Amino acid sequence: ALHSMSLELPDLVVSDVLMPKMDGYELLQRLRSDRRLCGLPVILLTARGMTADRVAGYNAGASVYISKPFDPEELLAVINAQLRNANLARASLIQDEMQ
Repeated sequence: ALHSMSLELPDLVVSDVLMPKMDGYELLQRLRSDRRLCGLPVILLTARGMTADRVAGYNAGASVYISKPFDPEELLAVINAQLRNANLARASLIQDEMQ
């Protein structure tokens, strides 16, 4: 997935924390250390819902941390909000560069 992201920059990443080869925290570390990918909004989905788990996710660089089970409508709302915010930030940067 990281290789694919380096070829075609995604608008947003949705990832589980618990994955077989690389957990969500390592994925975040790699994304945040890549100059091209560091600003991507990242939504972590996980069965780990304790406060300490959420804090660890945010400290690792997650934009949003959603505990399972989650409502698909909420996930869509979060995705749309993150995309909207990223587009606003991008537009602001472009406008600043033009001035």
